[in-house]
Amino acid sequence: MPVSGNDSPLVPVANPLMSLAGATLFAMTRYVECPCAENAALVARHLECAAEQNVGDAHLADLCSALAFRWRGRIMQQLTEQLIAQQFDRAH
Repeated sequence: MPVSGNDSPLVPVANPLMSLAGATLFAMTRYVECPCAENAALVARHLECAAEQNVGDAHLADLCSALAFRWRGRIMQQLTEQLIAQQFDRAH
């Protein structure tokens, strides 16, 4: 819904949840383009924020929390793979 001040033109009011959803989708796209722990952490953090913001919708908050947990697992997997690769490179 647009908001108007005394002398200002109508300015649309951003929906914070939609902005967060857009940012989360962008972070997921970045991860697909470059699957690294840093990008996975970005996705997980956005999902955690979404869980915190959706306190009025317990099902959506739970879903976002569960997805954030899975993305945190992806971070651990990425870091483990990087560590193994580094150790392999040193051994050879």
